[in-house]
Amino acid sequence: MAQAIQKGRERGLKVYSWMFTTNFGYTYAKRQDREDAIARNGKGQTSLYVVDNGSQVFVDPYNLQAKRDYYQMMTEVMRRRPDGVLFDYVRYPRQAGKDSIASRVTDLWLYSKSTQQALFQRALNNKGLQMIRLFLSKGYVTPTDIAQLDAQYPEETEPLWQGRNPTIQQKAIVPPEERQPLLQSELWQLSVAHAMQGIVDFLALAAYPVQQQGVPAGVVFFPGGNQTVGKGYDSRLQPWDRFPSSLEWHPMVYGKCDSTNCIISELKQVLNTAKPGTKIIPALAGAWGKSMSNRPPLEEQMQDLSQYKSSLKGVSHFAYSWQHPEDDNNRKFCRIR
Repeated sequence: MAQAIQKGRERGLKVYSWMFTTNFGYTYAKRQDREDAIARNGKGQTSLYVVDNGSQVFVDPYNLQAKRDYYQMMTEVMRRRPDGVLFDYVRYPRQAGKDSIASRVTDLWLYSKSTQQALFQRALNNKGLQMIRLFLSKGYVTPTDIAQLDAQYPEETEPLWQGRNPTIQQKAIVPPEERQPLLQSELWQLSVAHAMQGIVDFLALAAYPVQQQGVPAGVVFFPGGNQTVGKGYDSRLQPWDRFPSSLEWHPMVYGKCDSTNCIISELKQVLNTAKPGTKIIPALAGAWGKSMSNRPPLEEQMQDLSQYKSSLKGVSHFAYSWQHPEDDNNRKFCRIR
């Protein structure tokens, strides 16, 4: 890395360090002393087994050991004095088929020890804690569960946790069977929010040593990574709309629809969401002079992006050379003037 930075600067370039974030990689998962740091869902799976090629391993963002390991690595990265740092894979695994949508609590990466402990700490009374435990273990709560907790904790009103402000404070007013749908819905929203908050907090930790040195830090994300689908969410649970405006935003506007329409739509979504002052630098995918993978040539994408140039601080071009080196040799011999 130090050598790459040096050679880049010799050529007049600014060299950023592009970092994987919650994706720690396969070799990390092979360490027996790090098993507890790996993300787990409610189906008995770790993140190692949901990616087809086994190349990705996502950690529990609440795990203290994982956070220490990452912070130590970032300290070493910053000793090499890059001109900036970008954080990629700030999310959970992307899954395929029916698993691409998280619609049940067991689909979420909430079943590692540290994540669960942090979730339980969000309870504000005994009823709230036991209700969260029941929801995680069964995937639902029943009117019987509610009635039993009413009897077990008669001095408490509604189950409470962070962010829950029920309008009805007296449990005797509404029977359990009428309270159950709302409680179950709110438990689901709590679970999703907790999973997303872990990502946001981990990003803040990762970016801290960069920002302490006054070096630009940015976050790379997919505009569709946080979308809702029916009653579920994109399996990546990438909460980019909660990323701080103190970081550069690098949305990967990689939409594929044989035109620039979906690419521009993704960019507009980001522009409409970002707070004023956020530095937005979209990344485009494609090739110059030809269409590829249902995307128009880069020059067409650039032309249509130009209408938003007053809101953008730059544009990145994703190179396909790592996938198709035989088709892109000319990139390796470009001359910088």
